[in-house]
Amino acid sequence: MPTLESLIDMAKKLGVIFHACSPTMKLSGITKEDLISQCDDIIGAATFIDLAGDEGAVTIFV
Repeated sequence: MPTLESLIDMAKKLGVIFHACSPTMKLSGITKEDLISQCDDIIGAATFIDLAGDEGAVTIFV
C-alpha cells in the first residue's frame, strides 16, 4: 500500500494543487512552517470560493 507521502507526490505529478485555509490555520495555531512542502499556497474564503467555481475544479476537505 502506498504511503501518504507517495500519494501526495503522485497527486502533485497529476496536477493537484494543495491549498491551506488561513482562518483555520490561525484558529489552530498552525504556521506556514508547519505545512507540508507540497502545499502550494495559503488562501482565505473569498479566494477559495473564486477557485472552487472554476470549471473542472474538484474540492476535497481534509
